[in-house]
Amino acid sequence: MKKSIELIVLITLFTACSSRTTLTNEEVIQKISMVELQKHVTELADDKYQGRGAGYKGEHEAALYIARQYQNIGLEPFYEDSKNPVSYFQEFDFEVLDSTKPWEILSTQNVVGFLKGTEKPNEYIVIGGHHDGQGMSSQADYGRSIPEDLEVDSIRASNDKIWNSAVDNAVSISAIIEMARVLKKYNIRTKRSIIFTTFSAEENGLNGSAFFANDPPVPIKNIKAMVNLEKIIGDPDAEFLYVSYGTNPVFEEIRIETDSLRGLKMTPFYPGMIANTDHYAFGQRRIPTITMGTGSIKYVHTSLDHADRLNYELLNKRTQYILSYLIRLVNADSDFKFSGSLDGLLGVTGGQASEEEKKIKNFNGDVAFKISTVVNDSHGYNADLKSGDLIIAIDNMPLKRKSFYNGLEDLIGDITEETIGEVEKSKVTLQLIRGDSIIVRTITLK
Repeated sequence: MKKSIELIVLITLFTACSSRTTLTNEEVIQKISMVELQKHVTELADDKYQGRGAGYKGEHEAALYIARQYQNIGLEPFYEDSKNPVSYFQEFDFEVLDSTKPWEILSTQNVVGFLKGTEKPNEYIVIGGHHDGQGMSSQADYGRSIPEDLEVDSIRASNDKIWNSAVDNAVSISAIIEMARVLKKYNIRTKRSIIFTTFSAEENGLNGSAFFANDPPVPIKNIKAMVNLEKIIGDPDAEFLYVSYGTNPVFEEIRIETDSLRGLKMTPFYPGMIANTDHYAFGQRRIPTITMGTGSIKYVHTSLDHADRLNYELLNKRTQYILSYLIRLVNADSDFKFSGSLDGLLGVTGGQASEEEKKIKNFNGDVAFKISTVVNDSHGYNADLKSGDLIIAIDNMPLKRKSFYNGLEDLIGDITEETIGEVEKSKVTLQLIRGDSIIVRTITLK
């Protein structure tokens, strides 16, 4: 009898220990490591990556670092067959804005890894953020500036030739890597598959995310939602925000639930689509999409955006929040239909052409807009606009000079505000140079 009791006790203990090999979702979320997060940010913001300017050596080396993390984690690669080694790279070329060479085209890559779902493995949720930064002073100008608020720091920045881009956007890439590690290591249940993607050339014109959306690694109809991370920490007082949640009701439902459970709030900022970050191309293709992040501006796009300025305890908390949100999203009972509005959004990015670029095209006007990206199925795509086109007039009006454009809609808005008056236009005519020819295209605004 004694031996029977001892056997029952041993079996009970063994069963109890065995049942603890599978952690709850909350226990897995707590496995997010501040040490790992800081390690990745510090690495990616190191001078050896030269600010991760898209298309340059430092950015490619940073992409290799991210790919090695994916491989160590055990994510499935972008492709693998008998002719090719394992690769997490989705390679593409892009038209460079503000280049040191006129009409330069550079090559770069997104980094793509897969975590297969259990119940609906052919449905995908994309979580991504851009890994490129502002580069260094000898490269194309990806929006670099000098801080003006602190004299000592401004002097320091003027002597620094590398824009390390820690807040913008190494912190988000660190979160993506760490979430992938935790989900894979602890075998957390995901109904749908997850695509972990880091985009290149966001600072140039959203080129990487547009290329992914135009040429996705899985059928576009199988991508059910996209979450974009942009500067998820930064200024000490910067709110944790999200935008474009109006593209599907599930986003707000999950935010309210996650807020209540995590003791951390994410503030809804704007429900509609915006044109200046990597969720834009996905929304243009009618995929429900949101961006989580902050509006941090201190030191962003300056050479003082360093890893040693950051609050890694806060990064840890926000990464836990995002993982909690992501788990609920991939397991959600939702139809994921796109319910946002694309009125006024044109799916075209670009910037002001240089004097040398205008000269090569024999254009002697004041301003020309060089198209960098056109998203498939967008108004720009339907108007037959193409990467490399040079827009020289809108409704026969010359273009306005600006230091920065939020896409073609920003450029058109400046012209139509002066010419429309009380009448709202639904179409405008664009005069542009393509190759050696001047052509005209009409674009619908709604």
